[in-house]
Amino acid sequence: MTLGSILLDSYRRLGYSSSPEGEIVTKLSAFADEAQKEIIREPGCEQLLRVQLTFASVADQAEYALGMGLASISS
Repeated sequence: MTLGSILLDSYRRLGYSSSPEGEIVTKLSAFADEAQKEIIREPGCEQLLRVQLTFASVADQAEYALGMGLASISS
């Protein structure tokens, strides 16, 4: 489920159009972010933060761009 689909479902449930005002979008996005953080803090949910990323490396290339959603690299 993406943030976009969560927001669309929230708009529907709250009776907003599919593209409400910016302030509503900001508030609902912040609420979804807080709810996700609460879920991740629940015992046994820590593994939801761990994602395995595979990418092709090139000889003599020292730097690579990774996705925006990546918070940290553990190994």
